[in-house]
Amino acid sequence: MVKFGMLFRASILCLCMSICAAEQPTRAKNQSAKPVNRSSIKPQVKKSYSISIVAESDYYPNKNKEANQVYIVNKNIFSGFLFKNKIVTALSNVANKQRIYLVDQNANTVPLKLVGCDESNDIAILDCQDQSIKLAGYFKPVCSILDTPQDNAESVKILSNYGQFFAHISHVSSDSRFFKIDRKLNHRVYGAPILTINNQLIGVLLSEAKYNQHTAITSQAFNEIFEQIVKYGRSQKAFTGLVLENNVVMDVVKDSPSYEIIPTGAKINSILHISNENDKWISIQFLFDENNQMQKHEVNIPFIESINIVEKLSEHRLNLETFVLKDSYIINIESLPNELLGYVESQLQKLPQNQNYYKTLNGLLVITTDKNSLFKPGDIIKTINNKPASFKLLYQSMMQSIMSKQDHKELIYVVRDGKLIQLEISFKYK
Repeated sequence: MVKFGMLFRASILCLCMSICAAEQPTRAKNQSAKPVNRSSIKPQVKKSYSISIVAESDYYPNKNKEANQVYIVNKNIFSGFLFKNKIVTALSNVANKQRIYLVDQNANTVPLKLVGCDESNDIAILDCQDQSIKLAGYFKPVCSILDTPQDNAESVKILSNYGQFFAHISHVSSDSRFFKIDRKLNHRVYGAPILTINNQLIGVLLSEAKYNQHTAITSQAFNEIFEQIVKYGRSQKAFTGLVLENNVVMDVVKDSPSYEIIPTGAKINSILHISNENDKWISIQFLFDENNQMQKHEVNIPFIESINIVEKLSEHRLNLETFVLKDSYIINIESLPNELLGYVESQLQKLPQNQNYYKTLNGLLVITTDKNSLFKPGDIIKTINNKPASFKLLYQSMMQSIMSKQDHKELIYVVRDGKLIQLEISFKYK
């Protein structure tokens, strides 16, 4: 028995040594990795506070939330950081949680609320429920920021409530929006800031939901997404309406910006998002076979979003896919479900007989709007410059303003509260 025990321990020791030996070449390989040019990634913030975010969810063993039923509280602690007086973390850390809060230096809980998110990049922005609390400077760093001797352009550190992790940048995407690090980290660290050795924010670690465990978003791209989430509650995603397969247009979504502009069968060469300080649009280059010859085309379409929202015009509270035009969420009446057609018909029938021309069941319905919109929820857009209202006419007006770099006005007739009214809509360049 003694010999057997000694042989067993010896075999375990040999196995451990072999594992360590197997890991050493990988570690050495990482340390000797070739330098990666990251000059396109510009650090933006000199200070970043790492924060522990507590997320709780209630688990009911019997799956019935009956009164006085015993349930279990699942409590998890995730990493996040302060950025412009808001808290950043991974959306997967806090999604569908009943309670999200911080614990301050005096062991007091500070409830948080979700400001908005970017589902595709798994980024969530949080804020205090109590707006009187200013986060900047309110919490101390969870762990101290230490200088290290690794002072080269590719070395970075991930700052989390579980400590610091060091890595190297192994790849930067061609558009400079994403980069990869050569280290695999636990999911509780996703959403943590990635700093240079000089403690400047260079990126945010993304989760495994959409990207692999080595991917991060650069600080420039993150800052753009952050500003959109704070303003709109989401990051803005351009919608072209193109259904592609191997860069060939297989279909074009009706009413989308590309509808009746880019034909099926076209081969897309490039889709470029162009923006300036005033506006943004999309430039699409494609090839199309005309008379057995491939012709090159370039078109500009407005930056349009396709957003699902819950309507409040009827008692049904339907989830509808709408197009966002400037500050209004609009849908084609021809695409309305039957539950909402009754609302439109009731509004049109209130018009007097001398306005029968406007009683036809067509046009555009405004589902909801932002605060400063000239439209109101429930408006039925009937004509644009005396032409039957369509998304195509609205897109053309938007692009005319952008391309001419001048304000552009349209005369629009709208049915509002059963009355026909005239509006002058300005598509402002600035």
